[in-house]
Amino acid sequence: MDEYDSASINKGCFVHKPEKVKSKKSGGNEILPLVKEHVESLWSEIETKIKDIEMKIYIETFVNGIVNFINDSFQPSLQKIQEIPAAVLVMGVNMPDHSHIFNLLEKHLHLNDIYSTVILESKKCTSVPNMLQVILFEIHKKYKEFFKLSEDLPKKQEYGFAKLYEYYCSIQVASPKKKAKNILDKTQHAPKPIVLLIQDVESFNPEILQKLIYLCKIYSGKLPIVLIFGMASSMLTLHSILPPKAICCLGLETFHSVPATKYLTRIIEEVIISPDLPFKFGPKMFRLIVDSVLYHDFSVSNLTYMLKFSMIEHLYGKTYASLCCHESEIEEKVNQLSPKCLQALKELPSLKTMRDDFNTSDDILGRSKPQPLFGKCTQRQHFW
Repeated sequence: MDEYDSASINKGCFVHKPEKVKSKKSGGNEILPLVKEHVESLWSEIETKIKDIEMKIYIETFVNGIVNFINDSFQPSLQKIQEIPAAVLVMGVNMPDHSHIFNLLEKHLHLNDIYSTVILESKKCTSVPNMLQVILFEIHKKYKEFFKLSEDLPKKQEYGFAKLYEYYCSIQVASPKKKAKNILDKTQHAPKPIVLLIQDVESFNPEILQKLIYLCKIYSGKLPIVLIFGMASSMLTLHSILPPKAICCLGLETFHSVPATKYLTRIIEEVIISPDLPFKFGPKMFRLIVDSVLYHDFSVSNLTYMLKFSMIEHLYGKTYASLCCHESEIEEKVNQLSPKCLQALKELPSLKTMRDDFNTSDDILGRSKPQPLFGKCTQRQHFW
C-alpha cells in the first residue's frame, strides 16, 4: 500500500482570548464638541459670497441678454414677422449644472415681471400630452403664486394649446377682485410672454420637439410664446435634431454661458484667497479642489460642496475653531476659551513656530496677553 493512501488530515480549531486593547492617550489634543453656531455663521458668509459671484457672472454673460431678447421680441415692429422667438443657450458639454443654471434664469425672469415660465425636462415630457399637461400645470401654479388667482385647472382630457389660450385670455381680463391693482395694470396694458425653457434639448425626443414648435407656430398670433433651448454642445446640434421645416419656424439667437475656468477664477480670487474671509485652505486642499473642478466635472455645485465639507471637516470637534473669525473678533473669542481649549490649542504644530519666536510657553495664549494672535491675521493678509 502506498504511504499516501494511509495519510490523513486533521483539522484543529484553537481559540485564544484577545488581549485588552489599551486606550491610547490623545497627547493633549482633546476631541472637543463642534461649535455649531460659529461654523454655520462662517459658512453662511462664504455661501452668500459664492451666490453673489454666481449671479453677477450669469447676469453679465447671458441673463440680461435673454431678458432683453424676450422683451424686444414682441415690439410692434417685429410682430409682423411670423417667427417664434427662440433663444439658444449653449452651456458646455461637461458641465452638469444645467438645471441649476435654468433655475437661476427662471428666478431672474420672475424678478423682471415675466411670470409665465415653464421648465421642460425630457424625463417629464415623454409624450406630447404629458408635455402639454406640464405646461398648463406650471403656468397655473405661477399665476396662483404671483397673482393669487383661484381658477381651477381644466380636466386632464382637455389639456392643450386651445385651453391654454382660453386660460391665458381669462387671466388678462380677470376682475380686480382677484388681483392686486398693480398686477392688473401690468397684465392689462402689457401682456407678458409665455416662456418655455427646454432644459436638455439633446435628451428630448425630436418628434415631441417638432410638434411643440408646430403648435407654437399655429398659436404665434394669439399667444406671446418664447422658446429657450438649453444646449450642451453647439448650435449645429439643434440643426441636426430638428428638420429644416421646424427650424424655419424659429427666429433664433444664440447666447453662451460662462466657462468653468472663469467661474473658478472668480471663486479663487474673491473667496478662497480673499483677505476679507477668515477661513483659508492649505496647499494640498487647494490643489485638490482646483484639479477636481478643471479635470473632472466642471461642476459649480460640486465646488460649493467641496468647500463646505472641507471647512466642516477642519473645524469639527474643536472648540477653539471659534478663533477662525475676523480680526476684530479675535480678542473676544480668546477670552471666551476655557483652560482646556487653550491647552489643546497650544499643542497644535502650527503654533510651535510662534511660541519659539516669542520665547514663551504659556503667556502666548494667556487670557491677559492675546495680542500675539493678532500678528497671525496680519501675516495672513500679507501672504494672500
